Order: sequence, then C-alpha cells, then structure tokens
Amino acid sequence: MANNPLVSLVRTLVPVGVGLVATLGLPITGEEAAALVAAAITAAWYAAARGLEVTGERLGWRWLTLAGGAMLGWARQPDYQPDSDLAAALRRNRVHDGSEVR
Repeated sequence: MANNPLVSLVRTLVPVGVGLVATLGLPITGEEAAALVAAAITAAWYAAARGLEVTGERLGWRWLTLAGGAMLGWARQPDYQPDSDLAAALRRNRVHDGSEVR
C-alpha cells in the first residue's frame, strides 16, 4: 500500500489539476478572473468527489465510494494510524524548550 502522505497529496493535487485544465481555452480575461474560475472548478470537483465518497459510505455502495475517490486520483482514502512514527518519536523525545510532548 502506498504511503498515506503520498495518497493525501495525490488526492489534493488531482482536483487542483482538474481545475486548472478546465480553465484552459475558456475566454477569460485577466489573471485574477482565471484564478477565481480555476479555484471554483477545483472546489466544485473536490466537493463532488467527497460527496460521492460519503454517500457511498452511508449507503454501503462501495462502487460509489471508489468512484468518488478515483475522481481525487486515488480510489481509497488515506488510512492514518493513530500512532504514527513521527508522533512516537516526539513522545520519546523532548521538544527544544524542554517540555515533554504527550
């Protein structure tokens, strides 16, 4: 299985790419307007994909959950472990100011 931060990064960057590609060829004048349109398309794409994932989970329709995830570039959500390597390392050590991390 892929590294969870990689999965998270892919699932963030794919909607951004979709938003940027979708603005290509649109008759938009001005960089600010183009940026706003790209941001709106990106947000709509992400919201639709997450909506499909959540709806699929609620209805028990795995295919819908996977379709929403695929729209984000990775069909499955990251599976973060509650005790990551970084968290464990921080608990074993003290931060620079001398206080203990719990």
